[in-house]
Amino acid sequence: MRSLSKPIFSVIMIASAIGVTGCSSDSKAPDKVRLGELPYEFPDGDILNIVQPDHGRTFVRLEPPNEDFLLVKDEFADRMQKKTGEVIVSNINSNRFNKVDRFKRDDIDVFCKDTPYYSCGMQVSDRGVIWSIIFDRIDVDNAHKIKSRALLLLSKYRSWR
Repeated sequence: MRSLSKPIFSVIMIASAIGVTGCSSDSKAPDKVRLGELPYEFPDGDILNIVQPDHGRTFVRLEPPNEDFLLVKDEFADRMQKKTGEVIVSNINSNRFNKVDRFKRDDIDVFCKDTPYYSCGMQVSDRGVIWSIIFDRIDVDNAHKIKSRALLLLSKYRSWR
């Protein structure tokens, strides 16, 4: 049942990314992306979508194999965060119409909305580049472990060969 929700979620996120950021004329999504001062290279199997327009905001959504979370870099959410001063987790509390609960797990702020899958998220900074980590509500108590695994994975993306 969980796998059926992922295609629907993918369609919603792709439509959101295209609507928010525009779409590049290149039909093949790049696997190398520079975010801030950091170059990332993503294995093809991890990429759900990358929108990197010539002018506009970059959107990257990754589903690492054998992990129970998504990694999202959403420059629109970054812009909203700078404007409002609030922590914005892409696709969780980036929509003012979502009812969002906020939890504190150790030193981590976790935000959850009322949807069945990929309903919670938190932010992580990879050397100054802000990423959203999206996961299921059932995993809220494992937020610290998920954050550690996500940071390790991001460091590998920076050194991927």
